[in-house]
Amino acid sequence: MTKENLNLPKTSFSMRANLPQKEPDIVNFWDKIDLYKKHRNASKGKEKFILHDGPPYANGHIHMGTALNKILKDIVTRFHQMDNKDSNYVPGWDCHGLPIEWKIEEQYKKNKKNKDDVPVGEFRKECREFANKWIGVHINEFKRLGVIGDWKNYYSTMSFEAEAGIVRELGKFLLEGSLYKGFKPVLWSTVEKTALADAEVEYKDHVSNTIYAGFKVEHSKIDSIKDSSVIIWTTTPWTIPANRALAYNKDLDYSLVKIDDSSSDFKNQKILIASKLLETAVKENGLKKYKIIDTFKGSNFEGTICSHPLKKLGYNFKVPMFEAQFITIEQGTGIVHTAPSHGPDDFNLCLKHGIKAIDTIDDSGRYTNNIPFFEGMHIFKADQLIIDKLKEEKKLLGNGKLTHSYPHSWRSKAPLVHRATQQWFISMESHGLRKKALKAIDETDFYPKKGKERIRSMIELRPDWCISRQRTWGVPLPIFVSKKTNEVLKDPEVIENIAKIYEKEGSDCWFTDDSQKFLGNKYNKKDFIKSTDICEVWFDSGSTHSFVLEKRDDLKWPASMYLEGSDQHRGWFHSSLLESCGTRGRAPYESILSHGFVVDGKGFKMSKSTGNIISPADILKKYGADILRVWVAASDYAEDLRLDFSILDQHAESYRKIRNT
Repeated sequence: MTKENLNLPKTSFSMRANLPQKEPDIVNFWDKIDLYKKHRNASKGKEKFILHDGPPYANGHIHMGTALNKILKDIVTRFHQMDNKDSNYVPGWDCHGLPIEWKIEEQYKKNKKNKDDVPVGEFRKECREFANKWIGVHINEFKRLGVIGDWKNYYSTMSFEAEAGIVRELGKFLLEGSLYKGFKPVLWSTVEKTALADAEVEYKDHVSNTIYAGFKVEHSKIDSIKDSSVIIWTTTPWTIPANRALAYNKDLDYSLVKIDDSSSDFKNQKILIASKLLETAVKENGLKKYKIIDTFKGSNFEGTICSHPLKKLGYNFKVPMFEAQFITIEQGTGIVHTAPSHGPDDFNLCLKHGIKAIDTIDDSGRYTNNIPFFEGMHIFKADQLIIDKLKEEKKLLGNGKLTHSYPHSWRSKAPLVHRATQQWFISMESHGLRKKALKAIDETDFYPKKGKERIRSMIELRPDWCISRQRTWGVPLPIFVSKKTNEVLKDPEVIENIAKIYEKEGSDCWFTDDSQKFLGNKYNKKDFIKSTDICEVWFDSGSTHSFVLEKRDDLKWPASMYLEGSDQHRGWFHSSLLESCGTRGRAPYESILSHGFVVDGKGFKMSKSTGNIISPADILKKYGADILRVWVAASDYAEDLRLDFSILDQHAESYRKIRNT
């Protein structure tokens, strides 16, 4: 029997998919017939399901995390489209901020060009062009993945309409009084010279200098501890010059110990350490001969005054001891050195007792003239000198090194510090923003459910929202401050005037044009100082619901769903929740779906250093988009998703079986 005398069915459907070659033709065909428009026409009048796109950053080619996210969104929106709903997907891009500024500055450095010599308007124009270029690249890359959306009418946070919308949203907080200027510690990058949001921070191992330093007791109601030294432990010796107080826990037991070691600078002296940490402390400092003289509760420290260990270098002031519940016995000595300019807990404790934070370091991380002896020195180069000076003064019990998790800038990779600066904040309490956000979380559906507790715990504990940045590429804060009263100008007409100007010209004009243009005829520019700060990008993207969902007739507010990676509980989910609750009293979404990260086949993080990165372009070239989409559809999105070529081979085989069965 031969095929000539067999009556086999014939089909134009090839057994070989040849996806890498044929898929681009399919995408072009969709463009030719305007498939997106056909979907919209077929869905008119039907119930809307709107998945609002969390804007990716317009910088660099898409990676596997971006591809996973966009394919998941496409699966969800197509499902609801097939479920007889109007499921319109409008893609968007986040365009302002530090990453793009850095790219332009890198170009300047290559061309030996100084950014400070470039007019602000020209610099911002280059940033805008850079973002536009990458939006175009992304559109082609997302379409190649088979994602259907309104690619012709996408949104971006740098469009004139968006910048006007962001100003109007800022204006609502300004006019109600929840936007205020404050001097308090924020996470600061000394490299980028700006404050950073929690979502712009990554934690990685860092080697820090550690010290055990002594603060001599000058006054106490406990006679036995007079002339003894309160011992503190810190991983930031550079903050010692900024010390203004010591903190203890009233419920902990503390030991008064006499040192008999002949090799110690504290020989024949008495030191104070939490009883449960004493064994660790003496071991780490090589102390072998010591004797416990007394033990008492921390509450007895009330009213105790110490002197600064660098007293002879210009630090001749009292260092009081304050009770604080945040003191634990996990590490250290049970007594914490408190620098109000360099930590939220330190700041709040000192403020409670009338001690104000001061300017201790400048934008680039150098000590100011408020820091005697060390003025002008960079904090990251000061540790050794401070250690040496403590040793000279016989105030150093010991020092060492510690490798620990430490905050770094997600962009420059440089270590961050807490620094007290003048910034603009949105209050979590003054107008009930925290309560509104927590209520909104309870009214939102979460997939998976564990996302609810994650974002709830963040909202419960978060400080006021720092929305100002000391950079150039972003939406300028629409703020004028009276020279006479130092009060912020709160006038809805001025806010609306600025917004209308931005709708026509964009926000570049804030930096180049006369202030009178924005104030209008009601006020004289000579009476006001115009803010030079820009808005943080998380407020930009957190406002997208206002200038996208509310402004387009083919969408709806609130969105049916926000869908992003699990890191967005502290990012876009978070900022959108606060922005919307602050201006509208509820969340801008009905549900949140969060997914895990893409890891390699063994479950390890993908990174350049380990050489285990797979790019979407590599997969498209070898397998085609459909195999990548099958992998997404077959994976448990709620957990981290494993990916390597052997896993893709398995999905390619499954695809072949489905295709040819």
